[in-house]
Amino acid sequence: MFNFSFGELLVIGVIALLVLGPDKLPGAARTAGVWIGKIKRTVGNLQHEITSQLEAEDLRRELSKQGKRIDGGVSRARKGFERFTSEFNGAASSSSRQPPLPPSRPEPPPAPAEVRAAPLPPLRPPSRPVIARAALDAPLPSPERATEAPTGTPIESSMDSSPSSNQRND
Repeated sequence: MFNFSFGELLVIGVIALLVLGPDKLPGAARTAGVWIGKIKRTVGNLQHEITSQLEAEDLRRELSKQGKRIDGGVSRARKGFERFTSEFNGAASSSSRQPPLPPSRPEPPPAPAEVRAAPLPPLRPPSRPVIARAALDAPLPSPERATEAPTGTPIESSMDSSPSSNQRND
């Protein structure tokens, strides 16, 4: 900011020492430092503000250019649309006197008679699984036979007969 050489700073320091004295020189140096800091911050804020204003002005100019381009495009599109509608209305009024045009897509040919008359397969009830059919076909047990033990291994022999498994450990 200030371009002082070391010799110039030394001369200023000696003069300040002679004028202020050794007692007031540290306080004066602190005050000068505070003022220099405030001046530097103010200058930095001013530079930042000027830079942001210049950038904002550039953006405004750019937006103005883009707005003009968009307006030109919209006006061209509007003119094209108006020209199209006028041509369409003219064509519609002239075509109302002429016979209608054939459809753009031909209809599909009819299906052969044997395909149309093919019989549908008969509906059958859904079949049951083989296991369920065997269970349904088996005779129901009579109440007398239900109390009898089934043939095979007795119930007692299939259980663990150790006394520790039948008793609770307290």
